[in-house]
Amino acid sequence: MSVSGKVELAHEPDFVMGRLTVSPSRRELVRDDGQREVLEHRVMQVLIALSKAEGSIVTRHELTMLCWNGQVVGENAIHRVISRLRKVANGIGAGSIEIETITKIGYRLTKLDSQSDRDANLPGHGTLAGPTERVTPRLSRRNLVLAAGSAAIFGGGAYLYRRQSEASVPSNVQALVAQARQLRDQSTREAQYQAIGLLQHVVTIAPDYADGWGMLGCAYAVPSHYREQEEGIALRARAESAAQRALALDPGNGYGELALSVALPFIGHWMERDRHLNRALSDRPDEDEILAFRAAALIFVGRAKEALSYYAKVRHKPFTPAVYNDYIRALWSAGMVEETDRAMDDAAALYPTQGTIWITRFHVKMFSGKPDAAIALAEDPKGRPSDIDGPTLPAWIAQARAIGSGNPEQRELVSVAQMERARVSSFGAESAIRVLSALGRVDQAFEVAGAYYFGRGFIVPDSPAPGSKFTPGQRHTRLLFEPVTRSMRADARFEPLVEEIGLDRYWRQSGVQPDYRRP
Repeated sequence: MSVSGKVELAHEPDFVMGRLTVSPSRRELVRDDGQREVLEHRVMQVLIALSKAEGSIVTRHELTMLCWNGQVVGENAIHRVISRLRKVANGIGAGSIEIETITKIGYRLTKLDSQSDRDANLPGHGTLAGPTERVTPRLSRRNLVLAAGSAAIFGGGAYLYRRQSEASVPSNVQALVAQARQLRDQSTREAQYQAIGLLQHVVTIAPDYADGWGMLGCAYAVPSHYREQEEGIALRARAESAAQRALALDPGNGYGELALSVALPFIGHWMERDRHLNRALSDRPDEDEILAFRAAALIFVGRAKEALSYYAKVRHKPFTPAVYNDYIRALWSAGMVEETDRAMDDAAALYPTQGTIWITRFHVKMFSGKPDAAIALAEDPKGRPSDIDGPTLPAWIAQARAIGSGNPEQRELVSVAQMERARVSSFGAESAIRVLSALGRVDQAFEVAGAYYFGRGFIVPDSPAPGSKFTPGQRHTRLLFEPVTRSMRADARFEPLVEEIGLDRYWRQSGVQPDYRRP
């Protein structure tokens, strides 16, 4: 290796190494399951130096030049750093980092899952034990379809699976994809990462399978919106890299385009998302998961009525819980009251204790003039998800009672509680905007909106976790167009709000106005 200068951690870009995202400036490793570790300054420098060598030997002299400013250091000092790095390699870096000692010469990295996956900045080994037969012929991109359903972008996630020409897809790939679908339907953090592992295995077995890379990109993209900031950035990078791999293998691949659309932050990228989704639909106009994503994206820009036309084209019935959740909210936002009630009844019959659907049913009832029905739903233990309990449930019942009554004291107590809750997390702020609007506290609703979107007045962290950051690009806009926030839309402050968010510019560029501006 030729020495090219000192390793300056502050100036080194983040990169992906196997399952790890390496952040030199923060001296941090983040694994794709969310585990993270901060390295000592010198240990990170040595890792960067070895990584840049791309498998070549780095001599001890070169390490001193790159990591010790050329100072004379004893072999023991280098050994200590290498020993600490090996400990990292055997821990969080297992399967991603392996260091080989070249006796009396130096060191090199000898294992990075696979070269093809390094090229794609993605891990190549899945988490499922089993045969790893390598398929060399390129597989048709229309043989097997798997992607995230609509609410995967905007809360939850679910795969839809089209069984077409399965005979041309190896049976072990079919099995992995089917298992990934089942896991994605669960919409839990653990299941999301298990699905990622299965799809990693798919692209290891079939490295020329473009759809597999696109599916993996979607699997990375979905949770990128709901993780802490650093992890979200790392997942987005992996999603984009996998999507580009799909498009390199198969230009115009619908799943590659879909993954790029899903990976984009919620705010400020509407035209770009439209372009990717339009390309995906151009490639596969009848694919359920692309139609569902297109619909979900429209809800977030205030075009719920148009979104319903895409849900009508989805052929896979019944909807998964995540797709049902978005579909119900689209009907509600479009003002289709009877259809909303029917959809909620259907979803409840299919998934009586599914958490996301239960919360949506509660909110729609509470904010649609049926607070007593919302209270009855909350007080029925048989139909209530097991994880909705503790202090949350009484607080929700209090909200419904305050909305349904004209009692000023009740309303004031709930309003104060909502202002406090808005400071805890983005979810708390979203709830506060809705509840305050329903209570007629429009001034306070706009105050929370200013903090939620722009950090104005106070900062709304992404989650209640200690140290959680403020990521404005991942804030939701769907709530601005729901019936519950009608009082905000009627206020003179609403147009400046959507202009500052960037939505007004998007509507002008796209040439399509939101539902609330149409007759």
